Amino acid sequence: MQYGADHQPDQRAARPRRIILYGAGSARWREALNPASGVWDGVPGVSEVVFAERFSDLLRQGWGEGRRSIVLPLRRRALQRFPRLWWNLAPSRFAHDTCADKLRFDRFIRSAGMANMVPASWRLVAECRFPCVIKRFDKDGSFGVRVVGSMDELAATLAAKPFRRRPVLFQDLVEGLIDHATHCVAVDGRIVWQTSYAYDIDPTTRVQTTADHAGRRRIVASATVLAQFERVLTALRYSGPVSFDWRPRGEGAVLFEINPRFGGSLMLDINRDDLRAGLTAVVQHARPPEWVPGSRG
Repeated sequence: MQYGADHQPDQRAARPRRIILYGAGSARWREALNPASGVWDGVPGVSEVVFAERFSDLLRQGWGEGRRSIVLPLRRRALQRFPRLWWNLAPSRFAHDTCADKLRFDRFIRSAGMANMVPASWRLVAECRFPCVIKRFDKDGSFGVRVVGSMDELAATLAAKPFRRRPVLFQDLVEGLIDHATHCVAVDGRIVWQTSYAYDIDPTTRVQTTADHAGRRRIVASATVLAQFERVLTALRYSGPVSFDWRPRGEGAVLFEINPRFGGSLMLDINRDDLRAGLTAVVQHARPPEWVPGSRG
């Protein structure tokens, strides 16, 4: 299966050469995406890259001097209310919010007939089997994720930060000390670019953290695994950058979560070539705005 073979970039209008990175947030993301890092060298058709941290900055720069732009909303806040007023390749509000909320994602996967792709889950403490994983609904990556081995440990964990008085989901622990991440760019559910890594995780926490990313190694995700991911993305009609956290199960994968954005590990210096390839895919498949100020609806 060749991912991207059936999807050619939108040719309806001349593609803007100016990129606005909206809502980068952390210093690491800004450093990785800054033109001075060299990541934009070799991205076809890009002549200028600027940051817009706040929505007011985006409005001011979006049509600066009458120039059109491709806007890449990067993090949660930027993606949640991103208006399609500029060229872009970004998930819909529905797709973003479904992936960003762990309970909503779990319910979506099950209602879509894909329960075999995710771990067993529970909402009530009394239903938990041990060891189990506690997850905050509203956190990214490994933040707000903890493995516990008993009811006493679970009670103590739920009484402390960051879980105290916060809504959580309980999941069955999928055994293994190697985590996998697949980073993709999708267009209407079809994967047009992808790369995958494996990480050895800390056996004491059994949860992947940013400290594990330095020890990453490239792997090739199988056609079966990629087909699973495309099934989820197609159900969401997903477009834009996305990353999957998973472990192998049989010939396929068990999926822990989807981050509806570029994965944080792509922002490491060692992954610059992959980040450049992902940015190239977004730029090449970006679409014209759905509405332009001054036009008639």
